[in-house]
Amino acid sequence: MYRGWEGKIFSIGASVGLLEFMPSSHVQIKQLFADADRACYTAKALGRNQVFVHVGHEEPTAISSQRVHDWGKLLKDAIREDRFILFIQPIVPLHSGHLERFRQYEVLLRLPFRQALLNPGSFLPMADRLDLMTGIDRWIIRKALDALVECCGGRSGQGRVKTRLMINLSAQSVQDAGFFEYVEQQIKRVDVDPGMICFEISESVAISNFVHAKRVMNALHGLGCHLVLDDFGSGFSSLNYLRELPLSYLKIDGNFVHNLVSNPVDAAMVKAVHEVGRVMNLLTIAELVEDAETLQGLRQIGVDFAQGYYCGRPVPLAQLRQYTQESTDVAAA
Repeated sequence: MYRGWEGKIFSIGASVGLLEFMPSSHVQIKQLFADADRACYTAKALGRNQVFVHVGHEEPTAISSQRVHDWGKLLKDAIREDRFILFIQPIVPLHSGHLERFRQYEVLLRLPFRQALLNPGSFLPMADRLDLMTGIDRWIIRKALDALVECCGGRSGQGRVKTRLMINLSAQSVQDAGFFEYVEQQIKRVDVDPGMICFEISESVAISNFVHAKRVMNALHGLGCHLVLDDFGSGFSSLNYLRELPLSYLKIDGNFVHNLVSNPVDAAMVKAVHEVGRVMNLLTIAELVEDAETLQGLRQIGVDFAQGYYCGRPVPLAQLRQYTQESTDVAAA
């Protein structure tokens, strides 16, 4: 959830650890606090935004192992049985010069669970811990390509304006030796224009796995796909490596964007990232755009695209055909 305080917006999550015990003369307060503390850390280790209950004298590690097993089964079943649901969020142009090229959307993952839709932060940390991220990434790619062919006709699609889907890649996929071959096979399977796909790799993943990231990004670029460095600005050490990556976009870290209007330092950071992109002939995308003032500030700086609830909320990927036919563009208004 998001909450505002002193003109700033913060993303808030919670990991809750609960302890069940029976009052007794043998109960030691110090031990109770220690058990409660372990329960909190267990909830956090299970993927954050979790509730973990330590019952009686059971060892937290034993219960944790059971929860890990349950999550593993849930996620594996979701991959095998197509239980995940994909959403898309528009990435809107801020200047008229970009209107005639592509309509772009980021692909977002959701997991139905107990009559609710879980956001990625609720289950992807556990998927990463269980080494399931490559399987999830491949599932997303396959489903996204199928949707492009169904809604846009692949290479044979008619119309002057094409659709481009932006898909996030995990660190596990970046390091997977067979990942590029899988992408190449899937693109050939559906005969889609590779330029309709853009892969997002976060700055932290690119830096910490630079050799692998450079190899897979060069291969994807050679195939005709586009690439974006996500959350750019969170670690400026990447400036030394930026020129070696075949990028099309820089996505500006939303931590700077959502305080653009109220914080001159954040505004200067957004401007600096955009200037780096402009000098290197890269397009810039600002995320977490939540109001008209921020959108106008980004236009004044010269940022190319914007993404956030003010520009458009996520909708199911199944609505892609209808969504791409809409003529009203928030940013062009």
